[in-house]
Amino acid sequence: MLVITAGTLLYTIKKKKITTKNVSNKAVIFLIGVMLGIMSSFLSIGGGPVNLVVLFYFFSMETKQAAMYSIYIIMFSQIASLLGSLAKGNIPPFEAPLLAFMVVCGILGGLAGSRVNKKNKGPDSGTVIYRIDGGDHCDQYL
Repeated sequence: MLVITAGTLLYTIKKKKITTKNVSNKAVIFLIGVMLGIMSSFLSIGGGPVNLVVLFYFFSMETKQAAMYSIYIIMFSQIASLLGSLAKGNIPPFEAPLLAFMVVCGILGGLAGSRVNKKNKGPDSGTVIYRIDGGDHCDQYL
């Protein structure tokens, strides 16, 4: 997992210097999808950063387009995982009010993110990371 995370960070930093591909062969696209699924399941993560790097590199996507497709990949991955857990009867106990609260906060976060995204129209809008310290100032990285 450390190697994948380090590779993702390195790609993000050197992205402008890396020549991307534009894969169109359906068999290769299928294999890329299978590999993403395997990595995500073994790492027990949604795979967001890894998905983005794969979509940037193999399909020459812009940041916002890759983020959108990454969300779809994660959604279908999580649906498959949920269905598998339901089929096996492996659903852990949970508190319904906490789940409802998390769903509402997730929706509100998505709506807030959508508003911010609409204001940020630049082609490289996803390549800048900001560190916010106590609301006093922002430092720009990358």
